[in-house]
Amino acid sequence: MLVAWGFTTDGERVFVSGGYPRKHVQAVHLDGSGKTAWENGTQVYVPSMIVHRSHLYAIQDSGVAMCWKCDTGEELWKERLGGTFTASLVLVGENLFATNESGETFIFQANPRQFESVAKNKLG
Repeated sequence: MLVAWGFTTDGERVFVSGGYPRKHVQAVHLDGSGKTAWENGTQVYVPSMIVHRSHLYAIQDSGVAMCWKCDTGEELWKERLGGTFTASLVLVGENLFATNESGETFIFQANPRQFESVAKNKLG
């Protein structure tokens, strides 16, 4: 049995993540073949991933944000934000919002070239 929590699509592939029985992010072709386009051993267990302009963005439960190319799965960057995350990423314009369980919201650009922090806010 494979448990996959979050999924999203770019129209050509569906991206799923799971943590049991194995940790992985997987891209499956949407052509009806059921073939895997790419897969890695990253655990994105609770927060859902998001696709923006042919790139897949995710935040791990452990507070690490990352970006992959949708077509190849190439990891473009990875950045530790800190905290425990269960909320999914939210895209507003060109910015991604990630809120951890301590009420800190990290805002960073949906930029595949590099991680670019915009702001960090703490909820009261």
